[in-house]
Formats: sequence, structure tokens, C-alpha cells
Amino acid sequence: MNRKSSSIRTVFGRGAQAGLVLAVAVAGASAAVLPASASPVSPRGETVSQFFFTGSGASLSGGGHKWNVIVDTGGGGGSASASIALAISTAHLGGLEEHSWAAPLPASDVTVSPSGVMTVDSGTGLGSIGSADLTFTPTSHKTESANCASGSELVYTGRTSGTVTLNTGLKGLKLAGHVTFSGSNTLTFLDSCQLAPCAWSAWDSSTNGTGAFANGMTFAYPGKHVVTDLEITNVKTLSVTKDIFRIDSFIVQSAPNPKFSKSAKSLSITSVTAGLITGAATLAHGKPHSYLFPSQKNCKFNGQNYSVSGTQYSKASYDASKPFEAHSILNGVIKIKPAGKCDFEIVTLKKK
Repeated sequence: MNRKSSSIRTVFGRGAQAGLVLAVAVAGASAAVLPASASPVSPRGETVSQFFFTGSGASLSGGGHKWNVIVDTGGGGGSASASIALAISTAHLGGLEEHSWAAPLPASDVTVSPSGVMTVDSGTGLGSIGSADLTFTPTSHKTESANCASGSELVYTGRTSGTVTLNTGLKGLKLAGHVTFSGSNTLTFLDSCQLAPCAWSAWDSSTNGTGAFANGMTFAYPGKHVVTDLEITNVKTLSVTKDIFRIDSFIVQSAPNPKFSKSAKSLSITSVTAGLITGAATLAHGKPHSYLFPSQKNCKFNGQNYSVSGTQYSKASYDASKPFEAHSILNGVIKIKPAGKCDFEIVTLKKK
């Protein structure tokens, strides 16, 4: 499993899901590989050299809810293709319901001027799902190295506005309109930056990589507050030929911390009794072994270097005392039916 949080985005709050969609879309990877990689480095080893994230201040209304809109784009260094990820989200039952769509684009659909002005015109790249026609105008730029193991990246910050249309395919919801994104709109060029993302303690309800699954990550920095993220995720391929897919994500932040028993080699997870996600399970009798590659044993985040140690407990039995469920707006109730054995990882970071 080996989940990672991107060093280029905050691990607390929104940004992880659409960024994750984007990372896979840039690689042209299928939805089946999605649960295995949350790194900005694609499963095929191609580093994303240019990526753009809108702020979270834009919104469109539909179906009786106000949906925040986020658009991410990216391009591989020197490649002939780009990618786009559109996401909508809204607070629901004490958590966050988010839906993301991703697809590859011709490189000509995303253009950047020497001064950092970016235009995004998805054209027909998203098919019948929708489109995005946006312009990013930078107001400042700076060179940063806080998240680089070596080298530096160039970050433009500015304003983004344009039009977004989206046919969600969920309960007939259609969204369209002019949007102006507030918050932090950034266009980043990795340049010489060699990212070193941190690994985190994590678990997954299934190792088969298909269908809906429950999962969680625990973000723990030395001397910092521990934050546990509990999610139910469903991946659906919308077009095999065009490599378009959708991720339905239901996220509860600051969930109860999982309880790890080293003697029993088990991890117990409990959600709340009512809310966006309910359920409880124990992943028991996992087989411990080291799983970090040498390059993963050091990471950097916000200018701080950490040494990383971790143990993966593989082929653990999954005992759901109360099956996990997501009580969503657009997908109804999603019930998790784990198949086969499960894995979990216990990871520790230490300041260097």
C-alpha cells in the first residue's frame, strides 16, 4: 500500500484528493492503480514537472447544496500530454463529501506564457462530463526549497477565473457557471526540486484495489498534534478508451485514533455511531516486515527534515464488528465489503 502525502500540499484539509487524482491522470494510469499511490511521482516513474492548483473559494449550487469547486492541472516534463482534475465538495454529516473527475488532455489545452499566465481549455477532453475554461494570472512568484530534499521549485501565486461545467452523472446533478477562485492559486514548476514526500501510518480495508474501500491515515509530526483521517473511497472508470475516471470520497478528519497492539499485531479502528462514516473493524495478526525503500527513509516537509521508520503488517485478517458505511448525498449509502486480507503500516517520524 505504502501511502504517501505529497510534500507540495498540506496534509491537513482539502487538496489531497484532487491532487491525488491529478498525479494518476498525468501518468495516464488506470483507476485500478489509484489506491496504491498518493505521491506526486507517477506509478510509471514520470515526475510531474508542472502543476497547478486552484484555491477552494469558488462554488456552484445544485441539488440543494453549495459545492466548492477545485480544478487541478499538470503536465509531465517535455511530454506531449497534460491532465485535468475537477473536484466538487461540500460539508456533510460532520465530514466532507467530495467527487473528483480526471482525464488526460492534449498538451495544447494547457498553455503557459513566459510570465506565468496559464490558460486551461479542456475542450472535449472530459467528454460528456463537462469542461473547464480558465485563466490564471500571477501576481507574485518566488523560489522555494522548503519541501525539496535538494534543489528548488518556482512557485507563482495569483488569481484564477473562468467557466466550469460539470455533468456529474450522480442523481442528475448538473453544475455550470462562471467561477472566481479565492484562496491560494498556485502554479509550480519543480525545476531542480527533488521531492521527498513523507510516509504515514495507514490502513486499508482491502488489498484487491477495486471497488469501494475504507482506509485511513494518521498524520503525526514530532511535537505536533496527531490528526487521523478516515475515508471511504469509490473508484469508477467512466471511459477506458479516454482514461477518464471518477473518485467518490467521503472524509472524516480528526477521527478517533486507531489503536495499535504490537503484541497482537493488530489495529482497531472505530468511527462515530452517527455521521458521514460509521463502522468499526480490527485488522488482526498481520505479518510484520520492513517496507520502506532506502529513498523513503528520509523526508522533508515545510523546511524540516525527518528520518522515517516503519513496519508493514501484511495479510491481516479483517474483522468488521460493524461494517463501514458512507452516508452520502449523491451516492446514497455505500457499504464496504472487504475481500481477502488487508495491510496496515505503522510509521514514525523523528526530527533530524
